[in-house]
Order: sequence, then structure tokens, then C-alpha cells
Amino acid sequence: MSQDKTGLNITWKGTDGHNFWTGRDGQIPLAIVDHCMSKGADGTRATLESCAAWFANPRSEVSAHFGVAKDGRVWQFVDLQNTAWANGILEQPDLSLPWLAECVSKKINPNRRTISIEHEGDSLDVMPEAQYRATLALHRFLVAATGLKADRQHIIGHYQITARQRANCPGSGFPWSRLLSDLAAAPGSFQDPLTGFGVSEPFASFWRDHGGLSVFGRPISEVNAGGKAFPDCQAVQWFERARFELHPGGVVMLGLVGREAREYASKL
Repeated sequence: MSQDKTGLNITWKGTDGHNFWTGRDGQIPLAIVDHCMSKGADGTRATLESCAAWFANPRSEVSAHFGVAKDGRVWQFVDLQNTAWANGILEQPDLSLPWLAECVSKKINPNRRTISIEHEGDSLDVMPEAQYRATLALHRFLVAATGLKADRQHIIGHYQITARQRANCPGSGFPWSRLLSDLAAAPGSFQDPLTGFGVSEPFASFWRDHGGLSVFGRPISEVNAGGKAFPDCQAVQWFERARFELHPGGVVMLGLVGREAREYASKL
């Protein structure tokens, strides 16, 4: 079991080695696709347990990366680096989504570009609070881990890929407005889910406003006082591709890392 600093618990289940592709064939995750489990093959309501058994059955030819139970449990079936088999059937896809339109035009299987989340419940179910809090935490984790934008271009329903067979997935009970509102209302400090380092204000806002993960990379240190090494700074924090400096007046500036590295090299 893994746990991030927001309290999200993810239990690894896997699929017994079946029903996924290793890697993503050169693609990266561009969207989260939400599903509802609805009913199993025998007509009974699907659960985390029945999904785990179905995903581990080589005859099913289906899987998802995650499942979220009504009681808030979160299970993981496929590693994020690998391709789950939940979104591969293109039926009247939503071509207003640029990444999905490109899948159609370039014949890219959308599974290669997506992270899939299954939710216990039917398309008309109102999501219990425990399940909502768990899926919100999971979405926050995935947005932070991948750098995806938390909007309806990049967090979508299965119906937007497979409109005919899955027109009601995840259904009218899925809390789209609340989810996107809560994801948007997460300014301020954050914890990187991979490196474990926290980023507080004003560095957090500077990171978000100037390119975030794609420009600066992940935090690789805690915040430290400027001290003797950086006497003009009140505080410094290192990221994969930058050093953030806090100067008097709350001004955030980027350190001249390249120049300093060159000066250091010239002394060797």
C-alpha cells in the first residue's frame, strides 16, 4: 500500500500479468478517463473485488489503472507507465478534444494516452461522500504526477471516447462540476507525489504561473534559508531544472544556475 501526504491510500492489486501492454509505445498520458463499473457479466453490480477478478481473467481483455469503491478504497491494477485496456474502442469520439482528434487522425489507440479510473456504482448513482473524497484525492495525485490540466479537455468521461456503447459512462451521477471546482481550488502549498518534497507559497504560485512541471520539473529539495551560499536570498529551493530564490519584498527570482555552473567548472 502507498500513501501520499494528502491521505490518499492506494492498494496495489495488479492483473496477474494479463490485459495490459508494457509501456505506452512512445506516448504519454494526456487525459484521465472516468468510468462507472455498472454491472458485471452476470448482471450483478460490479465491485472492486469483481473488477479485480475480471481484470485478472485473460479472457476479459479489459483493465483500468485504478478503481474507487463507494467506501473510499482505491485499488491500482495497472502501473501508470503501462497501458490499460479501458478506452480503446473509438465510437463517435469527441473530436473537440485535440489529443483525441489526433488519436483518430494518426490511428493512435487512445489507451496509450489515457489513465483510466473505474468507480463502483451505476450511471444514475449519486456518489457517496467517501467515494467522492477518494476520487478527488486520486485526481489531485494524478494531476500532480503527470502535469495534466484539471479541465474538461483532459479529465473526461468514457462516453466521450465510446459514445454508442458507453453513452452513460460514468453517467449523470458523476460529480463533474464539484470535482473540477475542487481541483481548481487547490492553490497554495502542494506536495510532489513522486519526490515527496513540499512546495509552499510564494514558490508554489510562481511554479504554477510560469510553466510548472514542463518548465521547472519537480522539487528536489526542501526550502532552505539563503545563508552564506546565497546571501541575497531569504530562502531557496531546488527543482529539477531551476533554483527558486525568495528576495526581500516577497519577490521570487530564478537563480543563475548555468552561469554559476560555468564559473565552477572554470575553477576545476
